[in-house]
Amino acid sequence: MTMILSNKMSNEEYHAHKNISSSDVKDVATKTMKHWKGKIRKESHAFDLGTAVHAMLLEPEKDLVLRGPETRRGKEWAQFKEDAQNLNKLPLTSVDFDHASDMAEACLSNSMAANLLTNKELIAEASFFVQCPETKIGLKTRPDGFLASAGIVIDVKTCQDASPNGFEKAIRAF
Repeated sequence: MTMILSNKMSNEEYHAHKNISSSDVKDVATKTMKHWKGKIRKESHAFDLGTAVHAMLLEPEKDLVLRGPETRRGKEWAQFKEDAQNLNKLPLTSVDFDHASDMAEACLSNSMAANLLTNKELIAEASFFVQCPETKIGLKTRPDGFLASAGIVIDVKTCQDASPNGFEKAIRAF
């Protein structure tokens, strides 16, 4: 089986690629083909916060997240958001930016997480493509991080409730 790795592809390009992801398979298995085909990626406050934490942990050198005004209201926010998007950066309110930064710092305060996420061999946010030898279906995956030498795939998750029960429930749901 031939695998193609691309660490230059944007998240948007990955999601637009025709190959099928595990999320696509889950949508079909738990809903319908119509749900999968008609899926629209929506923006949300929680999605932005998770994206920011990912960027801060996995690609800090790219400085992808910008700290903006206190609220998402008014001309100041509208202009800030437009400017950030023109720079291909994620705009956050100052409160959300600080929250994401605190979450990333908390993650890195765990020695195991820090060792994995700061490993020089970590391939972050790369897209992998293969063709299933049995079905000939094109498959894709985009793990948050991959340490080939250790055979470790990293999946960073944020959740509303970090208690053992709350975290387990979030992992099962997503």
